Amino acid sequence: MRSTPIFNYNLLNQYHVLILYPNFAKKCFQIKIETIARNYLTNFRKSSINIMNEKYVRRANCETKYNNNLC
Repeated sequence: MRSTPIFNYNLLNQYHVLILYPNFAKKCFQIKIETIARNYLTNFRKSSINIMNEKYVRRANCETKYNNNLC
């Protein structure tokens, strides 16, 4: 089976914008990168808070169920 190359047109369009409108593109990409980073951090914080809460809840359940013997 012959593999055909897949072109990422979205990427091509981004480079096109970079070449034609450098100042606009710089602002646009900076905002995009900041947004991605902010979302990543927010998700990371949420997941770590959830893990912490889960740990405390599990410990509390364990303490009430087994009267501190197994915790």
